[in-house]
This record gives sequence, C-alpha cells and structure tokens, in this order.
Amino acid sequence: MRTLVIGGTRSGKSRVAEGLLPDGSAVTYVATGSASDEEMHERIRRHRARRPDRWSTVEGTDVEAAVIAAEGPVLVDSLGLWVTGRMDAEGLWEAGDLGLLVSEAVRWFTAGAAPLVVVVEDVGGGVVSVDRGTRRWVDAMGEVTAALSALADRVLLVVAGRTVELPAPVAAPTTQDGPARPAAQDPAVGPAATGGPAPASSAPAPSAPASSAPASSAPAPSAPEPTDGALAQHGDTMVPEGALDLAVNVLSDRPARHVLQAVERADEATYPDQTPALVAVSSLTGLTVDHVVLLAGAAEAFWLLPHALRPSRAAVVHPYFTAADAALRACDVPVTRVPRDAADGWRLRPDRVPVDADLVVVGNPNNPTGTLDDPGDIASLCRPGRTVVVDEAFMDFVSDGRSSLAGRVDLPGLVVLRSVTKMWSVPGIRAGYLVAAPDLAARIRRHQQPWPVSSRAIAAIVAAADNEPWRTETAEGVARRRRAMVRRLERIEGVVVHEGAANFILLEVAAGPAVHRALLARGVAVRPSTFPLLPPRFLRVAVRDAQAVEQLAVALEAIV
Repeated sequence: MRTLVIGGTRSGKSRVAEGLLPDGSAVTYVATGSASDEEMHERIRRHRARRPDRWSTVEGTDVEAAVIAAEGPVLVDSLGLWVTGRMDAEGLWEAGDLGLLVSEAVRWFTAGAAPLVVVVEDVGGGVVSVDRGTRRWVDAMGEVTAALSALADRVLLVVAGRTVELPAPVAAPTTQDGPARPAAQDPAVGPAATGGPAPASSAPAPSAPASSAPASSAPAPSAPEPTDGALAQHGDTMVPEGALDLAVNVLSDRPARHVLQAVERADEATYPDQTPALVAVSSLTGLTVDHVVLLAGAAEAFWLLPHALRPSRAAVVHPYFTAADAALRACDVPVTRVPRDAADGWRLRPDRVPVDADLVVVGNPNNPTGTLDDPGDIASLCRPGRTVVVDEAFMDFVSDGRSSLAGRVDLPGLVVLRSVTKMWSVPGIRAGYLVAAPDLAARIRRHQQPWPVSSRAIAAIVAAADNEPWRTETAEGVARRRRAMVRRLERIEGVVVHEGAANFILLEVAAGPAVHRALLARGVAVRPSTFPLLPPRFLRVAVRDAQAVEQLAVALEAIV
C-alpha cells in the first residue's frame, strides 16, 4: 500500500500521515531535510517529540536505500525537501532535465514491499514566481507529485486539518472478458498494515479530523501505467552520432561472420520453415523440439507469457531489463518488484519473492548488475502452479554451461529465454528462443502468429547454435577484456566497479546523472540508470577494447 498525503503549510498533513501508520509497528521515518536555522531546528524537534520511541529515523535524500532496507512501514517527510536536495545535488535550478527527478522518485516509490506513506507539499496554487529557480522547483514538484499519484493506492488532501480522500484518476481498466483483475492483496501490505480500511467507494471521503484516518478509499487501477518513460528507454537510443558507444550491450557493431553469412543465404522467397532452428536448439540443449519456441527476439516472450498464462500476480527481480515490467503492465498484471541489494553483492533473495506470485521473472546473468546467480537459488523458486521465467540472454558470455537452467526438465513451470542478439551482434534480425516443458511450450506457441520468425532469424539461430566452439572462445575473450577493464577503472579515485559475469560492468559514482552528462559532453556514451530499483549513482558500461576503455578512463579522471 502506497499513500500520498498532500497539504499546505501548517495544514496538519504530517500528523495525518503519522496517524495512518499502525500502532506498535517499527516505522522507518525518512527525514529528507535538515535544520538550516534555529526555527527549523525547533520544528524538527516538535515533530520528533511526538513520534514513538520505537520509530527509527533516517536522514538524507537516498530514500530508495531506506525503503529497501526497511523491515516495516516507511514514512517519507517530505517530498518537497527531497526535490530541493536532489536539485541542489544535480544542479537543476537553472537548467537540466527535471525528468530525472521523476524517474528517480518513481523508483523509490515502487521499491520494496513495505507500506509507504509520503508527505507532499501542496504547491503551485498561487501566483507564478518571477524567479527561474522557484518556477523550476514548482514544475518539478508538480511533475513528481503527478507521477507518484498515478501509482499510489490512496491520495489524501489535507486542508486546514480536515482530510479529503481523492478519487482514482481513471476507472479501473477492463478487458474483453470484463473488468480486469484487482491487484492481489498481500496481507503484509493490506489495509490493516496501513491503519486504514479496505477500499469501498470511488467518491471522496467525508471530512475528518487530522488525527483520524479517512473513512473510505478509492479503488486504484489494478496495474497503473508507469508515468516514467524509463520502461521504454533502451541503450540504442542513448548514443549520439559520433560518440563512443559504451551504452549498448551488444558485443560489437560487427555481426559474427558465420552468422552473417548464414543470414545472407536465407531463402526469403518462401515462407519460413522453423524446423532447422528447432532441431539446432534441441541438439544444443539436449531437449526435444517440443520443448522449443522460436521468438522474434527473446523480449517477445514477455508479451506472449501474460496472454498465454493469464497470471494473477507477477514478481520481477530488480534492477532488471524493463521489458518484463512494460509487458506485464500493458496486460494489466499487478507487478511486485523484488529488490537486489548492492551492499549484498546484488544476489538473488528467494525469500523476498511473494509466496502468491504465480509468475516470477529473474535475469541470469542479470542485466544491468551482471550478477550470476546460483542455479539452485533460482530452482528453489519453482513450484507447481507457478511459472518461473529465467532470462538467460547473457548466459552465452559464461564460458561453461553449468549455470544455465536450460536443460532442467525436472523443474515445474520453468521457462528459459535465450537471445542471439548479444553475443552474435545481430539485434536487427530479432532472433531468440525459449525452452519449457512441452505442454507449457505448446500453450505459449498457440499465442504466436503464423510464421512468427523470419527466414533470416531462423538462419541466425541455426548458425549460432551450430558453432559452440566460436561461442566459447568469444566468451573467454570477453572475460579477459572485462577483467582488464575492471583493473583500469578501479585505479580511478571516486569510482567503484561492480564486475559481474556478462559483457558489461556497473560503475558507481557519487553523482551518476551529472557524470553521465559530462561523459556525453566528452563524446562517451554510457547507460544511465533507467532500470527499476537501480539508484542513479550507477552507470552501466559495455565491455570494449583497450583503446575504448582508455578513452573512458581518461574522461572519468577529468570528471570525478
């Protein structure tokens, strides 16, 4: 349950927000501002005095870290001070992309599984300021508040100590079969956990004293559309002409010769015949052709699965590739984001996956963290009645096959995705496949159009599958370049390197968005954090040759 409490100065909004939290719970109070003078110090003291001793206080603007680390409900007070702090840190008062604040706020607002209440200043209702900085702050507050409101379960407006519950912005979505499924209610984050009753009406609630919770709640859409454009952003759109491309995680701009030759020989004068590719993949994996579904790029699976399986609740392990969230939301499937923690080596935590999730998505090696998870940890997620999708688009960069789950026919509901895009450098052909139990594969296949993949894609899949020695040798070469890249970048003060097991690494710097912009100004394009639950201090960088690495290193040494 995520709640916004909006109000003006001295409206009583903070007291209302505090009253929404259950008695006796271990609340994490996130104070996004600090005392700048004696009067502000006294205000903070009064707020702190009325909070229970069992509440813990976290100060600062890294709200995402606090939300993920919290074991109980979280109260963020306030959004306005957070926006001010982030504008200071990123130098956004005069110029710059205010959309960065929207994306960052959406990430921490949707992080974790604990109930979250955010106090928001009601701004912009008076005259327009003549000061540019103030106008930009008001604009930022308006955009961030609107984005969070679209994702919130409840939005309360506090005026002169009285509370009004705002209705949902749109009606609940419908499908051809009638009303869409409501979001699954997790007892840990349901109405009882936030001190409020279950939704009952879409009309505003009657006015109430500031010390009491609202009497009713408006129903929210089952799967609200994300308002940050981050889910639709990919590295191929982030490289200006002439820039050094370290943003795209395809191996290189030169397709593998044997794959390119096979594609050029493809017969496009007849309808595509999938048989050669099905046989090649079954031979590579040790499975039968009935286990294999060919795809127009591995990402196609994320749009097929919701239609074929009709899941009631999905869990996606993040930070991760955005296509899974985008597809599930487009199909009105409620999504829980399961966090990985940087401080914990980004490892998969199976215990964090909701027990009632009937569709789970995890990347291995994971994009963007590069984490190679223990296959046993992933296997532990499999159970009857649940589909576990393992995105192995980058598994080809792991020279031995022991980490892959592609041949595990003993695991119920397992779906493994593979891509020909990354290793063989043919993203424009859109070639990939999945393997699953024959009955599950057949169910997915029924939701594909006739001739779902082109003759060129079939030729690429066959050529890739039939030359395993080339793949192994290439993976070993990428690993050598990755280790050399890590050694060079670790020498730069102010840069923390997270290596991983794929053809990219993560860089951690104090001011990620500012460093990203400064690198672009020097002709170096890296991938900024547009991934859910990846803090903005991280940049994803593709593994390249020594000359490209040195160009990146010299630029970073001049910036950080």
